[in-house]
Amino acid sequence: MTGKTKRAKKPYLDNNWDLYAAQPDDFFIPIEFEDFMDWKGACWELPSTVVCLIREETKTGKIKEHVYRREGSAKNFIRKLIDRDAVFTVCKHDAIHDVNPNYDVND
Repeated sequence: MTGKTKRAKKPYLDNNWDLYAAQPDDFFIPIEFEDFMDWKGACWELPSTVVCLIREETKTGKIKEHVYRREGSAKNFIRKLIDRDAVFTVCKHDAIHDVNPNYDVND
């Protein structure tokens, strides 16, 4: 035995996509793009079960999304991201924060 314990599989976080995908086109109200951006462009909604969402830019340029239900777990992950100088965005219920260690205030 190597002493390693198995990690529990991450729970599936239901996003109800299948409910929306099953709806006919006439279920949705048509809206112009400009109206949509005025309505939702600067707004966001997280489910009440989610504390925050973190989008990390990997070294290959891909975006990896992390969803957290507990604030402590999210803070621990953010500390790790800061320690490795990662570029990431934190979305909470009341704010969105972009973190980029390469950002220069003088530019």
